[in-house]
Amino acid sequence: MSNEKPILFGGSMVRAILDGRKTQTRRVVKPQPPDGAEYDTDGTSVVYHASGRNISDYSCPHPTGSYMWVRETYGLSAPDNVTRRTVYRADGEQTLPTKWWPSIFMPRRVSRITLRVAGVRVQRVQEITEADAIAEGVGGRCVFARLWDSINAKRGYGWNANPLVWAYTFERVERWGAA
Repeated sequence: MSNEKPILFGGSMVRAILDGRKTQTRRVVKPQPPDGAEYDTDGTSVVYHASGRNISDYSCPHPTGSYMWVRETYGLSAPDNVTRRTVYRADGEQTLPTKWWPSIFMPRRVSRITLRVAGVRVQRVQEITEADAIAEGVGGRCVFARLWDSINAKRGYGWNANPLVWAYTFERVERWGAA
């Protein structure tokens, strides 16, 4: 389907999605507004402007109604004279794979999670509410801030930098055409 794109999640967030505890995610808007620029948004795009003129316009990578398929660390079970099957690191599989493949290399055909984007907001990361942090699959704002830094600080988008983010609300859906 043309309106679906991949999205990466680590093992604990995959578990939270599968358990129904995670219904939101935040991703950095790239590029960030230039110094001195302001922004307007309608939830589907961000327009940066300065001195009364538009200086750039960026579309949302996952607009409302689109689908995201989850990339996660996976492998193939060792041959056991029956069949090989896909195993997922987030499941804590006891069956060791022949090799773990990083999530970035997961092809669509082995993805087991499809999400439908139910809503998109643009906000600063520090504007997250306690309820939204819980919907992120973590224990609240403080835990979310630590998780955010562990993923984004080394790239210059840490909690204290307070970057502009796409705040997605999603629902898990059955993958169409799945056997």
